[in-house]
Amino acid sequence: MIQHNTPYFLFKSSILSSALLTALPVWAADTPQSENQTQLPAVSVSAERSHNVARVTENNSDYTITAMKSATGMLLSDKETPQTTSVITRQRMKDEKIRTVTEAMEKANGVFVQAIDRGRSAYYARGFTIDKYQMDGLNVNYNNQWIAGSNLTNMVMFDHVEIVRGATGLTTGAGNPSASVNFIRKHADSKTRKTSFEAGAGRWHDYELTLDHSQPLNTAGSVRGRFVASRQAGKSWVDDEKNSHNILYGVIDADIGDDTEASVGASHQNNHQNGYMWGGLPATFSDGSFADWPINKTTSTRWSTWNSKAYSYFGNLKHHFNNDWHIELKASHVRNSSDSKLMYISGSVDKNSGLGYNVWPGKFDIIRKQNNVQLQSNGRYQAFGRKHDVVFGAQYSRNHNNTFSYAASTGFAAPTDFYSWDGSWPMPDWDSRSESVNLTDTERALFAATRINLTERFSAVIGTRFSNWKSKGTSYGTAIQYESGNVWTPYAGLLYDLNDNHTAYASYADIFKAQNAFDKNGNMLDPIRGKNYEIGLKSSYFNDRLISQLSVFKIDQDNLAQPDGGNIIPGSDNVQAYYAAKGTRTHGFEAELSGRLTPQWNISLGYAQAKGKDAAGNRINTSIPERTLKLFTTYDFSNRLAGLTLGGGINWQSSRYINLSSPIAQKFTQKSYALVSLMGRYRFNKQLSAQVNADNLFNKKYLNQMSANGQHNFGPPRNIRASLRLEF
Repeated sequence: MIQHNTPYFLFKSSILSSALLTALPVWAADTPQSENQTQLPAVSVSAERSHNVARVTENNSDYTITAMKSATGMLLSDKETPQTTSVITRQRMKDEKIRTVTEAMEKANGVFVQAIDRGRSAYYARGFTIDKYQMDGLNVNYNNQWIAGSNLTNMVMFDHVEIVRGATGLTTGAGNPSASVNFIRKHADSKTRKTSFEAGAGRWHDYELTLDHSQPLNTAGSVRGRFVASRQAGKSWVDDEKNSHNILYGVIDADIGDDTEASVGASHQNNHQNGYMWGGLPATFSDGSFADWPINKTTSTRWSTWNSKAYSYFGNLKHHFNNDWHIELKASHVRNSSDSKLMYISGSVDKNSGLGYNVWPGKFDIIRKQNNVQLQSNGRYQAFGRKHDVVFGAQYSRNHNNTFSYAASTGFAAPTDFYSWDGSWPMPDWDSRSESVNLTDTERALFAATRINLTERFSAVIGTRFSNWKSKGTSYGTAIQYESGNVWTPYAGLLYDLNDNHTAYASYADIFKAQNAFDKNGNMLDPIRGKNYEIGLKSSYFNDRLISQLSVFKIDQDNLAQPDGGNIIPGSDNVQAYYAAKGTRTHGFEAELSGRLTPQWNISLGYAQAKGKDAAGNRINTSIPERTLKLFTTYDFSNRLAGLTLGGGINWQSSRYINLSSPIAQKFTQKSYALVSLMGRYRFNKQLSAQVNADNLFNKKYLNQMSANGQHNFGPPRNIRASLRLEF
């Protein structure tokens, strides 16, 4: 129905949303503001702001931003962007106590988080894995398989997160038509000394301490510094799990004359995880019946460790030629490493004896190095009596993965029945180290895009990217040598302003992705190729303080990697094998409302649905829910009770399933469920505030991991955290 009546649907939605929102109280210019509320004047998004003021969210309490570059490389407002966009601002992070990348993705509209095991997570949008990430607009690589701490990255060093859903090949290169995620770092923008200190504690002896300090480094304030340090440590609801995460982040920003800006910085994060599970709990007994384990049950051992380190160094140089043109050079070096000693349990357990399962210990070292460089120029030019925006540039990225494994040198078998497993199995001796993966991926790209203002109401965004992608090395004994050749990725979007509040749009993008996925014979799958179509309606209210989006999309693809039952890659350490699905088609619908309903009332509401099938009509990506709904809202009661803010949210998802082949062929289903959260904050004065957050309020027991090899894990039970924040 949505596909066949899209114009009518968008027109009707425009009328309904207008009627609903205009019924809300009108924002008077003299509306009283609470002591922690900032009333900002309307700002025209026509040129770059010094120090990216348009993209800084920590200085206000909004759930929206004025503009972003993530979709096209040009600084455009939401209504000027012909794709669905979302943002998680610093205020959202404060309100929901978002601490890691995984927690941020769990809160993001249109994004689904699937645990791989207790140490790793993968993120999905529109039915596909999110495989494109950026920091300050510069590509970085997250590898979900050989994880080296990426999903544990601490959010204390970021101002906000920009998410563009759909194909983003113009700015990020080859990838899935899911979404791109751009983490915008905090910078040293303050010319006065500012310090914040926060201490918090939660269930399972969890605690955290964070210090964030900024100050000018010279009298004029043209050179500024910022330093962030944070420690989080605690236990878990799972037996024997312990963790600690330490991060240091520093950045120096400088104005070199009136026209040039420079920035250099570094971060270091150290993660220690003890007793974490590799894989998961057996989903079925040997007779095929489903197991229902206690939520604290583990397959790990007391000697198991999963430690990782992440180093990042970055620099940025920007020069303004005039008010319309600037050029920017960015570079970064990222090094991730991980060392782990783990226990893997496979097979099914006999319901009566608790025996029948297999144990497999493994020890691994992982090193990942990334180098990224980007030169980009943004500007405005005059043509046909109007001004238009343009961006062009070049990118280079090199990503090297090196993985080593150690086999256990002693014989081993299941020491006891699984009911009695308590992690006391002794650590084996390890053989010498052997190389599993030595793979280098490089991408070189040229890109250009322009926004042409054809009339006062009608504009077009067109762009293209020429990329060359290479992969060379070895993977589990198989030699890999692949080169894409020059791949052309076109992008086009049309936008029409129906009136001052509503803009209709349509966009198209090509899809290309060379896959690091292998079949059951150890052969690398052919690249994914496809097309992405999207039409939608974007609306803004109350001087752009409230934004709504409606979109319909269709994605056609060939060679999409799908899990090949319980098959693994030959010679690998239990790594899933895939097959290439032909003629896949995914279509769906998304709706989002974010911003301020009134000066005191913030809201983020998003609904997303996506359904995909292959050429034979079989559903693809069944482990991902077809529908998700996410709501979070806060209300500032300062006009009635000074300093009080209350809020809460609901995360709902539809059912999902996987097809098990052993011990019998059957579906393993997680039914639909909802998780409820609450928060409350009281500001004693301008310097001191206290906050309490409750997650999974009704203690719902649910699965956040389901794998085709017959394993699963549980999501977190009810958790309550309290924190105290001091600002001076």
